[in-house]
Amino acid sequence: MNHATLVKRGAGYLRQLGCRVVLTEARAVLNGEHPDVIGWLPGGESVVIEAKSNRKDFREDWRPDRKAFRHEPELGMGVRRYYITTHGVIRPADVERRGWGLIIAYPGVTRLEAESPEHQRNADAELRLIVRCAENSDTTEQLTLW
Repeated sequence: MNHATLVKRGAGYLRQLGCRVVLTEARAVLNGEHPDVIGWLPGGESVVIEAKSNRKDFREDWRPDRKAFRHEPELGMGVRRYYITTHGVIRPADVERRGWGLIIAYPGVTRLEAESPEHQRNADAELRLIVRCAENSDTTEQLTLW
């Protein structure tokens, strides 16, 4: 499965989870984070999903010289944080030690493999992201309300 298909599967997973607002391929202006999928449950809890079609891309995500919000979780978005990939690319142990969950996209079904713990989120970055998407009708982000 390619990245775009995994993003669509991640958005569908969040809709099934109960998220009423879902953004795909959004660009944050505050902390530089670019969540592949982010959604909000009716109570306001946010869920981030990062799509990884190969293991190299996953390893790049955690390089020490990149993405400060990966190494300082309170800078990142999402009360819950997950990777979505196909079977065999990322193992549950790879994400659990980093405090993330794992969703596997199988043909025809998307299944939770490892639950995400709760994180302190960067609510300011999330709010700015939503406002930016609402203000800019010419952006490529997909804002879906259910």
